[in-house]
Amino acid sequence: MKLYTNIVGDRFSIKQQIMTKIILPNTPDIEEAVLGAILVDKHAILLVESDITPDTFYSSKNRYVWEAIEELQKDGDPIDILTVTSKLKEHGTLKSVGGPFYISELTDRVGTSENIEYHAKILQQNYILREIIKRGNDYVRKASSGADPIDLLSDFESSIRGIGDSVFSGEKTRTNKEILIDIHRQIENSINSDRDILGITSGIQDLDKTLGGFIDTSLYILAARPGMGKSGLMLTIAEASEKDKKHAVILTLEMSDVEIMKRRLTRAMNTSVDEINKGRVDMVKLQEATSKLDSNYIHIWDYSKMSISDLRNKVRRAKLKGEIDFLIVDYLQLMDGDKEYKGSKHHEVGSISRGLKGIAKENGIPVLALAQLSRSVESRGGDKRPMLSDLKESGDIEQDADVVMFIYRPEYYDIPEFEDGASSHGMAEVIIAKNRHGALKRVRTGFDGPRTNFYCLDSRNFDDVRNISEHTPYKPITANESFDDLGDEVDF
Repeated sequence: MKLYTNIVGDRFSIKQQIMTKIILPNTPDIEEAVLGAILVDKHAILLVESDITPDTFYSSKNRYVWEAIEELQKDGDPIDILTVTSKLKEHGTLKSVGGPFYISELTDRVGTSENIEYHAKILQQNYILREIIKRGNDYVRKASSGADPIDLLSDFESSIRGIGDSVFSGEKTRTNKEILIDIHRQIENSINSDRDILGITSGIQDLDKTLGGFIDTSLYILAARPGMGKSGLMLTIAEASEKDKKHAVILTLEMSDVEIMKRRLTRAMNTSVDEINKGRVDMVKLQEATSKLDSNYIHIWDYSKMSISDLRNKVRRAKLKGEIDFLIVDYLQLMDGDKEYKGSKHHEVGSISRGLKGIAKENGIPVLALAQLSRSVESRGGDKRPMLSDLKESGDIEQDADVVMFIYRPEYYDIPEFEDGASSHGMAEVIIAKNRHGALKRVRTGFDGPRTNFYCLDSRNFDDVRNISEHTPYKPITANESFDDLGDEVDF
């Protein structure tokens, strides 16, 4: 026993020596480039202030400079070489950083703030690695000292999660001026892109007019009964974002990645999944379609199970690597919620919808989650249009979502016409039942069944079909109302 203890002790001593010789990840030149960019561009700090804290800087002198910049920003004072030098002098740290010469030297490191967001991500990654090394070293010592393994494991998990929370909490309070500058930048980007929407396009013009695109930090719910084409509309939206060179991640918990790619092939080749499964395809067209789909903008995460906390961590990593601009979840009710709500599907689904909203806010991306509707739609008489009360498992979904949309196809229920007399053959309706960004509306689209593809109607090509959003009377509905509340008073 004594011999074993000595061996363990010797191994730990050697391990400790190795750990102390590890050089913690740091990039002084990148730190200086970030600070220099802020000094040459007064707006640059707005791009990175939510990603950087004093601890993000490894160099103590760069940390002092950042603290001076941060204080100037908080007080609404201008940020330049003179003001930063004055603030450092006030703090008593000017000599520690190398005097005024070092501050002026920072501006020589970079001539533009163009890459500051990329550089800030590098600093963030280095900070995370440093924290993992430091905390890991602590737990090596605790584990070797005979601590209770269960308690230690729980403590270790909390500590590691704490790193992510400190980096991605997004709890910094911004001034009104900063928020307004952010809005101005969004509007300017929209103007410069020759588009009249602020967010990522859906690929369906009439839908974009109402939603303004898929907007950052917002949670969108797309719900329908099975067979309505949720996955088809999901792919229509994902492929539209790809054309805008936006990284769309599809978390698929229902279909496999192979099934999703087959569906994409059917759309690209203008064929059906059945034809592909039977091998009845033109190999030249298959090769052409394959080349088109070999893109780095649509990423498929294929999992049989995924908890909301695991998804949060995966999205954070993807965001750090610049590999996600838009998250799509297929579908919400298949996710695992917080452990404390196990046994209550209603509360578990609520924790999932809150978690998805949190992911959208923390990472500054839109999140689109597909959801199932309850069977009450099928048992109801009349036109069987879905309502907010049909959301399966939880009313929390409606509460947490910024936008709730339903897919409705009368043809599925053998209803040959819409209320206005237009044929329902090959048609669908996207019902916007909740919209914090604008009006509630029903947008009619074309629906290609074999390829499960949705498309914007062009009245010049559909003489026998009237686009509901342009040709029928429309009674505006306020954002606080729902179709359920208004009943027969709504005249579409």
